Amino acid sequence: MPRSRSLFNQASWIFAGKASGFLVAFWIPIILVRLLSPEQFGGYKQFFLVSMTIVSALPLGLEASLFYFMPGDRKNAATYFRQTALTLFVMGALAGLVLVALAEPLARLLNAPIVAALAPALAIYVLFEIGGQLLAFTVVIERQSGLAALVFLLSDVARAAALVIPVWVTGELFWLGVGAAAYAVLRSIGLVAWGLWTFRDVPSKAFDTELLKGQIRYALPFGASTFLDEGLRRFHQFFVSASFSPALFAVYSVGLHELAPVTMFFSSLFDVVMVRMSELFAEDGQLSEIRRLWARMLSGQALLVVPLFVILWALAPEFIVGLFTEQYVDSVPVFRVALFTLLLTMVNDHAVLRSCALTGFIFKATAVGLLASLVAVPALAAVFGLPGAAGGFVAGWAVAKGLGLWRICKRIELPLQKALPWGALLRYGAAAAAVSLAVSPTKGLFEGPLVTFFFTGGLFWVVYGVVVWAGRLAPVEDRELLGRALAPFRSRFEKLRGHA
Repeated sequence: MPRSRSLFNQASWIFAGKASGFLVAFWIPIILVRLLSPEQFGGYKQFFLVSMTIVSALPLGLEASLFYFMPGDRKNAATYFRQTALTLFVMGALAGLVLVALAEPLARLLNAPIVAALAPALAIYVLFEIGGQLLAFTVVIERQSGLAALVFLLSDVARAAALVIPVWVTGELFWLGVGAAAYAVLRSIGLVAWGLWTFRDVPSKAFDTELLKGQIRYALPFGASTFLDEGLRRFHQFFVSASFSPALFAVYSVGLHELAPVTMFFSSLFDVVMVRMSELFAEDGQLSEIRRLWARMLSGQALLVVPLFVILWALAPEFIVGLFTEQYVDSVPVFRVALFTLLLTMVNDHAVLRSCALTGFIFKATAVGLLASLVAVPALAAVFGLPGAAGGFVAGWAVAKGLGLWRICKRIELPLQKALPWGALLRYGAAAAAVSLAVSPTKGLFEGPLVTFFFTGGLFWVVYGVVVWAGRLAPVEDRELLGRALAPFRSRFEKLRGHA
């Protein structure tokens, strides 16, 4: 089998596992919001705000460094795995002890009684999740694509069961914390079992100081950037948690509901484009081709992302109320402000800067964006409340993205005013706005918000597609690029249809 085909099959399996897992995990907050009061739901969100911030930031890039060290040094691959797992579990244990010791003051600071009430469960979850998350990395590194897909799916199934079933049976957050801790322990057991089986015939040290030093030197710059990025993405949530009641934090969290399929689409598109861009940067005299590829990437995304922004803005009440019930209607303004992150995500400055070895600038831009967010979030929240806090986050992220865009333009010798495909943005934006207005009367045909959302939204996409096609608004290049980005979606669907 050709290597390119083999790599595509691996990526396809992994994508299928992640997508299937998403379909399960998607329902967790939607079910819990119907089982918990707003104050309890806010507590659930605060529990995972604290824990996942620690789990994401504390490893400082050690787990991601295995993508470099394990394939590049097969002789010591088992040692890298074992010492990374041990280091992460030690980090998790220390973090857990600190959480237990500081639970009361942290709970007061964040206005989150759940942190103190569930401190032992929170500590256990952090301890085992920091190490347990390594399994998702290592199965991919070892090219066990079928197992990786199964790991992604079963992890989300287990997480959903561990969080939903205890609340469904008892209605108490205490048992949700117990379920979360049990899930993390189970995941760590899976990691240990996988490591023992995979490296059963590989004699190696459990720990090598020199190898670990090299690993830390490699990981720290990336880890420091990740730490700042977590700060930029999470500060506004910590601010709202500390400044408002748990019930209002629940309203805010619902407004930030992540659109995971869109994230997967962006990831797929960037994978397609960035491989080629890295090759072009490695060749001399290819700036004109890089500029063309950059323009194609942005224009191709705009074809789908701009109308998605428009229709989600128009149907925000139906979307939020349909998924999270009428008691979260106040989340709609927050959701509409947070939608601007969709447009910002199109500018994937990090991927481009990494492909041309300008990773140091990512750190600087993220730091400036975080500083901007530290100022903007409290200032805008004081004036506009919860939507203002979301606006402060968007502003900080826009600053970081803007700096990244400026550096890209400088590197590829592109005038800043030509950095974005203004013609495509205006063309698709105008078409989407016109179609949205045309289909808006259909919102009165149905009573149920979800029925309205899917009918009117579906009609919007049909009419928008006809307008774009009949009006020849999308160049052939945009359609080709999107077709390649959507290939993983198509391939898995065709395989499933073939087995049916």
